[in-house]
Amino acid sequence: MRVPSRETLDALKDLVERLSSAATVADIGNALLSTGERFGFVDALIIDMDKLLGRVGPALVFSIHPPIDIVEHDAQSPFANHPFTLRARASPQPFLMSDVRRAMGLEGDERWWAMLPESLKGMDGIVIPIYERGALTWCAAFAGHAPDLSAAAQATMSAAVQAGYALYLELLDPNTARSRLSEREAACLRLLSEGKSDAEIGGALGITARTVRYHLNNAKQKLGVATRIQAVAKSWSGRT
Repeated sequence: MRVPSRETLDALKDLVERLSSAATVADIGNALLSTGERFGFVDALIIDMDKLLGRVGPALVFSIHPPIDIVEHDAQSPFANHPFTLRARASPQPFLMSDVRRAMGLEGDERWWAMLPESLKGMDGIVIPIYERGALTWCAAFAGHAPDLSAAAQATMSAAVQAGYALYLELLDPNTARSRLSEREAACLRLLSEGKSDAEIGGALGITARTVRYHLNNAKQKLGVATRIQAVAKSWSGRT
């Protein structure tokens, strides 16, 4: 099992510090963008997909641009039918903007840039869908002129968005039910966050590496995430 890198853990710890003082949805968006800036992302857009029933206005969670700019672009190229939205609805896996462009056969085609807000022209980035109970509930996009789009950067941003989404739900409803981790599950996550391998975690806790994997898999299931990095981020966000 891959151990989260120190760079990833440092980025997520910095994010959680920012989220711990977040009092508004804008604070959450700014915290996520700050994490993205580590990887060269300079623009961000977050949409509450549960509210994207027609126009984007009611569904807009965060953007660095005035809401009117997003609404005007939506009137010309509706987000509900945008290729990014359609891709996000088809799969919970994060994806690159350039992957969608290539899949549509629009490399070097001005029609592609016409689908994007003016501020994103010439940029590439990542789109991160968040699913709950099999349905798309949140979608976050980050873009930059020459961002780091490595697997490690994608994993870190995906975990960051999971943590941001968890806090977003709490701001909407402070009584949101929280999954409770057992002491052993929490201990395994804590040691994982220190960069330890399964064998090292097992040695510290007096259990086998196989049992460590069992506890970490349980933690992922309780937290509703797909990867260990996401589990660490979401547990740090306080929703445990």
